[in-house]
Formats: sequence, C-alpha cells, structure tokens
Amino acid sequence: MNEKDFHRRVRDVFTEALEREEFARAEYLDRACRDDERLRAEVAALLAAFAESEEFIERPAIELPNVLARSRPPKILGNYRIVREIGQGGMGTVYLAERADGQFEQKVAVKIVRQTFIDGEIVRRFRNERQILAQLEHRNIARLLDGGLTGDGQPFLVMEYVDGRIITDFCRNLPLREILIAFLKVCRAVAYAHRNMIVHRDIKPSNILIDRENEPKLLDFGLAKLTADNADSVQTKTAFHALTPAYASPEQLQGGGLSAASDIYSLGVVLYELLTGARPFETEGKSFEEIVRTVTMIDPVIPSAVSDPRFNPPASKRAAAAPNRKLLKGDLDNIVMTALRKEPARRYQSVELFAQDIENYLDGLPVVARPNTFAYRAEKFFKRHTAPVIAAALIFLTLVGGLIYSIRQTENARALERKAALEAEKSKKVTAFMEQILNYANPAWYAAGSSRQGEAKLIEVIDDLSDRIETEFPDDPEIGAELHHKFAEIYLAKGRTEQSFVHAERALELRRRAFGEKNAEVAKDYYYLGAATFQRGEIFKARQLYEQSIDIFREVAPDNPNFPYALEDAGTLLVDHFSDFEKARSYFLEALAIFRRKDGENHYNTARTLIYLSAVYGRLGDQAKSEELAREGENRYQELPEESLREGFIFARGWSLLVAGDWAGYQNLFESRLAELEKKGAGESPTAQNIRRELSGFYQDHDLFEKELGMLRYFHEAERRSPFPDKIRLKLLTLMTAYNLLRLGRENEARPYFEDAYPVMKQTNSEAQWLYDACLGECLFYLKRGREAEPFLRNALEKYTANIPPSKPHRKLADLLSQIK
Repeated sequence: MNEKDFHRRVRDVFTEALEREEFARAEYLDRACRDDERLRAEVAALLAAFAESEEFIERPAIELPNVLARSRPPKILGNYRIVREIGQGGMGTVYLAERADGQFEQKVAVKIVRQTFIDGEIVRRFRNERQILAQLEHRNIARLLDGGLTGDGQPFLVMEYVDGRIITDFCRNLPLREILIAFLKVCRAVAYAHRNMIVHRDIKPSNILIDRENEPKLLDFGLAKLTADNADSVQTKTAFHALTPAYASPEQLQGGGLSAASDIYSLGVVLYELLTGARPFETEGKSFEEIVRTVTMIDPVIPSAVSDPRFNPPASKRAAAAPNRKLLKGDLDNIVMTALRKEPARRYQSVELFAQDIENYLDGLPVVARPNTFAYRAEKFFKRHTAPVIAAALIFLTLVGGLIYSIRQTENARALERKAALEAEKSKKVTAFMEQILNYANPAWYAAGSSRQGEAKLIEVIDDLSDRIETEFPDDPEIGAELHHKFAEIYLAKGRTEQSFVHAERALELRRRAFGEKNAEVAKDYYYLGAATFQRGEIFKARQLYEQSIDIFREVAPDNPNFPYALEDAGTLLVDHFSDFEKARSYFLEALAIFRRKDGENHYNTARTLIYLSAVYGRLGDQAKSEELAREGENRYQELPEESLREGFIFARGWSLLVAGDWAGYQNLFESRLAELEKKGAGESPTAQNIRRELSGFYQDHDLFEKELGMLRYFHEAERRSPFPDKIRLKLLTLMTAYNLLRLGRENEARPYFEDAYPVMKQTNSEAQWLYDACLGECLFYLKRGREAEPFLRNALEKYTANIPPSKPHRKLADLLSQIK
C-alpha cells in the first residue's frame, strides 16, 4: 500500500471511529485495523486528540497526516472568551465560548481554521461556509452569529452552541412515530436550505443534534455548496475527498455532479439507520474503492428485512434500537428505498415530497399517491377487458345471449328444476325487453314514455330501460339479477359510478337470495360491486368485496373466467392503496398461473400480469427478479399478433413505473407514445384518448398546471365537436381551466372562464356535486372571494370525509378553510 492509499485508509477508519461511542471504538479498531499496527497507531493518535470531543460539528479530515498540527487559540476572541475545545473537523477546531463583555450571558461555538490549513483553498471554503450560514435563518439549523479573523490571521466563525445529543442516540428506543416526527423536522431544515439554493453535502447523524427542547439542529455547512454559483473545480474536488463514505450518495462517491438529490440520498441513509439501527451498507474494513463499488452496484436490504438474522448486524454496529420489523414493512420500506435509489432522477424529486410521504404514512394515507381521478379509475378497471366500445347491436347480443346462457347454466346446476316452457317464456320476455335498445336506434320509433324520439344516445336508452327492470321481472330474481349485472357493466364502462353501484348492489342482493353465498354468479357480483365501490373512492370496502369474490371463486368456481381478473384488480388495489406487496404478489402469481393455463404464454393477459409482478417484486426489494419479469413481459407483448393488444403494454408498464415512484419515467412513456401516435395520424385513436386521460390524471396529481391546461383545451374541443355534447362536462372543463390558470397566477385570464362555468356548476343536481363544490370553492378562494368559497369548501370536506378515506384532498380543503377563518 503506497502512502496515498495509506492516508486514505487512515481517514476512512478515523471517520468511522468518530461515528461510534467512545466505549465501542477499541472494538471497532480491532476489526478495522486487524494486524496493521501502523494504521492503528495513526488512528489512535488522532482519536486521542479528540478525547474531550462531544462530537460537535466534527469533520472528516482532508489531509490527515497534518491534523495534529494545532495551535493554541487566543483566550479572548472579539466579544467571546474561549472556555474549552469541544470538537474538531477536517479544517478547523471548535471551541465552547461565552460572552466576555458582560452585556448578557451567552454560550457559543467558535470554529477556527488551524494554521496548518491556512491556504487559499481552505480560506475559500471557510468563507463559503460563512456566506452560506449567513443566508440561513431556520429553527432547525444552527445559526451563524459572527465571524472574522484572529490576531494572527486565522479565520473564525461564531455559531449557535447546541447542547444536545446526536440524533441516533436521541432516537434510541423511541416509538416509531416520534422517530419519524424528529426526522421530519430535519427534512424541513434541509428543504429550507434547498429553497435557498444550498446543498449541504454532508448530512449524517453526527451533524444532527437534538437540543434540550427536543428540536433537531442541522450543523456543519463546511461542505455545503451554493447551487446557483459556479464553484471552481478545486472546491468540488476537496468536497469529494472530505465526504463521509457511509452517508455519501453514489454520485458523490464517483466524483460526479451534485444536487439536492445527493442530500435526499443521505437523508435516506439517516432514516434507514434510525429505523433499523444499521446502515444500508457496511463500510468498516473496506477500501474506498470497495465502498464505491458496493454503493453504486448493490441494492441495500429493505429496512424491514434487517431484523432478519441473516442481515442483522452485530450489536456493536447498530446505532439505535430498531422499531418492530412489522411496523417497517410496506410503506416505510418503500419510502426509504425510494430515497436510496442509485439514480438521482429516480429518487424523490424534492425533500418536500420525501417528507410528504412520511406525513402520509403518519396520517394513515397512501404513500407516493397514485392518480385518483375518476377517468383514471374507470379506465384502469376496463382496459384489461375486451370490447370496451359498446354499440347497440353488440349490447343486445351480449345481454340476451349472456343472460340466457347464465340462466341455463344456473338451472343445470340446480338440476333443471324449472320447466322448459318457463325458460322459453323468460327468454321471450328478455328478448322483448332488450329489443327496445335496437328500436331506439330507429328514428321512426321511440319507446313508450320516452321523450327522446329516436335521437337518444345509447346511455340515455339504458337510463330509460334500467328503471323498468323491477317492474318487468318482479317475480324472477334470476333474470332481474343478470339484467342488473349487465347494466352495472355498461354504467361502469361509461363512467356512471353511482348508477353502476346501484345496479351491482341490486344484482348481488337478488343473486344471493336466489342461489345463496357459495355461487359463481354471486362471486362475479361481488367482484363488479367491488369495482363500482372502488370508483366511489371507498377503498376499504372495495378491498373487502374483492376478497369475498376471490374466496368464493376459489371454493366453487376456480375456472370462472372472471376469477383471474378479480385477482388482478385486488392486487393492484393492494399495491396502490395499502402497500401490501406480499399479498399482492400472491394474487398476481395465482392470476398468472391461471392465464398461462387458459391463454398460453404468448397472450396479452400473461404478458400484462408479468409486468404487474415485476412492479411488485421491485417494491419488495428483489430488483433482479423484477427486471427478469419485466423483460419477459415486454418480450411477450412484442410477440402479440395484434397491434391493439400490443398497445396494452404501455398501460401495464406505466402502472409499474408509478408503483416504483418513477414519475419522470411514467410521464416520458406516455408523452412520447402520444407524440408517436399523433405523428402517425392516430391522434384520435382509442389508445391516444386513453393516454390523454392517463396524462391528465397525472398532471392534476403533480400540479403540472401548464400541461394540464393543454389537455383541458383538447378535451373541451373534442366534447364541443361531438354529436351530442354534454353541457355539464363542458362547463366542468371550463371550471377546471379556470382553476389551473389561477394556480399559475393568471387571475385575469381565469376570471371569464370561472364566470362562464359558475352559474351551471354550483347547482348541477349531480351525485358528484360535492366534487364540483371542491373545485368551485378552490377557485373562489384563489379569486380572493373567501366568504363565497367557505360553504362550497365545507360541503366538499364533509362529503370527502363521509365517502373517501383520509387523503391529500382532505388536508388541502381543511387548510383552505383554516385560512379563510
């Protein structure tokens, strides 16, 4: 080992030793130095110089061979009297000092550059730290009070003195909730620095102290960088060599460009350590090159698995007592692993988003929230089913044929108890009932009691007929149940949530009355009622209904064609809203086995399920398996014979990207595909329209107001040009345009849009009025019409609370109401 490598090794071991309690350092040196007596002697000498250290603002050394060359500080420094040394860093010594002018009592921390390091490079760094600290005024950042030069020309900084404990010590044995609350305060401090264009670049537990008021203080901006300036390459190189390897991001270790994403990674390491008592990667006894290779190429074990004996580090290596493994599984695993992604672009895009996910976890809300727009939820359920476009003739054939088949199958199961004559009579009644749909298509005819006179849209025909099921078949629950089920399917496909729910609920009620609980048709009704319930936002009830459906299918009808779809929809619900990845994986595996047996390997269903499984394995931390399944699924899609089926890949792949938190990848996937379709002249195709709906939901959820405005203009023009434009939809799109303009600060442009939509949207008599009220209230709020906004916001909040589990909209509405008060 040459001298350069030796000094690097001294630095690494010394830095790691500083992170440990004094009583644990000897054991650590035994392991780290082994038989290298020279290495141990060098590190021991350095540690001896830190004997009085309380680990306050310690810094890893830059040029360790010279670190013992220190000078005595002056007894008086400006208005402060030096009391004692309390810490050392790579370029300076930190002293406890107190006011010497007698004006008032105050303890401070004074950081002085050692004479050994007074050169242009260090002075630039020291001035940089002073410049940065002067910009920061935050409760959770140690403040800069003063600065200057000593009598012999040594630069010094006077900073707030923090009499506290390192965050890992403070959090030892704390309940999980309190650990996360403390960490959130650290995130707020880092986010504040980022908003001021400052990247810390050395976030680690020893730079986070908890004071006597239990408030964290972020220390030591000696490596921080103003992202707005063009610091010279010397400073960047110095910072690279001074980093703390155990907490450095992959790009830091590789000497690459640094950004806020590097701080997010370091925060992820700190959170990992607070939750597990261990670090993501073991760096002790490893060379710098080994550390770089490990951090850049190997994925860490998910936090909840660290308590597994296979991964559990010795007690001496654990910085804190880890919370119960079950508490970490799921959401917290996902949060930490998102922060620790190798690629900066795939981490949280800001510390605020990182903190938001933790707040969502604490509030019992979904993390890395999926788009939850109505169009997205409806599309998600139906894009896996064939024949999404419903024509009158097809509905007639499907309903009549499917109904008679279902009735006959059920009657066979019940030993053909009913007479053939009765069956024929029922078939005649059903045929006569459903023929009315075809008659509506004839302008020369209109149904009794209808005012539409041949000009009705298909959904309006269904509206007319749906109310007559009970009167047409009052004594036959089997026919009534099947008709209600088919109408529920149609309404679900057309996005009519409430009507779909009513018919699905009635179908289940009638079917259970006729056949009991353990019946394939009952299982199917549970499944469709679950889908309608999910569209209403009642995710807990939807999960229960899906699971009831699956249990019955398994027991009495494992070959029913609806069974694998029920497994898939339940699996996506568990991933999106409950982070129950283990159970979701079992559902997807079961669905995959059925599709392979039923449809074969080269089929759309098989390929889609492989993509879903890939996403789940990724969230479980098995990246190798995830990539293997993704490749296999993509290959299956490429082999599909029909273009329309191959297009389905984009939706499955998009879902997997959202599950992984790769928002940039999701957005790029759909935007690039839409651009391709438009270039080919297929911009009005069903696939293009579905992609626009996906993107619109994404833009709404991620506050991409300018992009959403483009989508709204397209949807408005398309609705206006349609043969039967929907007045309410047009006004809703106008209202949403006003909202996005207001959020962009373009009040004058927004006002006419709002005034055009307001009279209609405030009284639609729609089941979704409370959703419209939320948009109306927000628009009025941003138009500075708070008193008018309040009743709309209050009604929307009450209905959200009654209909939807706690979520981001709840907090948003409550926050606006509190501001009005």
